[in-house]
Amino acid sequence: AAQSILENLFAHIEPIDETVAVHVCFLLLDVLLHMARGTLLTERERIAFSHKTEQILSHMEKVQIIGTSSSTDNSGDDSNSASGGGAAAASGNGEKDDSKGVGRKGDNPEQVEFEFRLHLYRAKLLLLQQQLKLSKKEIKSALEIYQRDLRPDAA
Repeated sequence: AAQSILENLFAHIEPIDETVAVHVCFLLLDVLLHMARGTLLTERERIAFSHKTEQILSHMEKVQIIGTSSSTDNSGDDSNSASGGGAAAASGNGEKDDSKGVGRKGDNPEQVEFEFRLHLYRAKLLLLQQQLKLSKKEIKSALEIYQRDLRPDAA
């Protein structure tokens, strides 16, 4: 029931506020992750799961890019910058994050948290798809963000 409601929301996500849309996407990813545990036995099921999750992640990347560009153009617009957090965060490559300067001290805390959560969700998805090396990279990227920006004693 939750999956069908969230998929319906995702199908009509464009008119929804960006912050709410990001939360819907994360919640849908959670539901898909929990539903897929132990059920991705064939290659066909893995491909279907990967296709669903890539749609969600690509939408989150798009919202993230829009939110980041809007927050740099208009620094007072909190609704757009709340869901942003670096266009390279969702690409799966931690080195790109550093070259863009995203997730550094002084950035919007919501952007940093979004980038951190996106890396964690990508790692979970990659683990379910049995892509261990890529998952390890995502976890390392998330840990870097945590240690650099989110850890309470990182001052």
